[in-house]
Amino acid sequence: MDSFITIRFKRKTAKRFQEFSKTHFKSHTEAMSTILDFFFYNEISPKEKLGPTGRTIEA
Repeated sequence: MDSFITIRFKRKTAKRFQEFSKTHFKSHTEAMSTILDFFFYNEISPKEKLGPTGRTIEA
């Protein structure tokens, strides 16, 4: 069994993440892993604006 670690977030941010995670994933770990993988594999920054549709990224 994997071990867990505690990470501190502001309450508002944690609640937003929990709601998002419950809607789309089986666990919070799966949600966070998928989010991190998305940015890593697509080589984009989470702070980057993707435009109105997010379908194209202009350098």
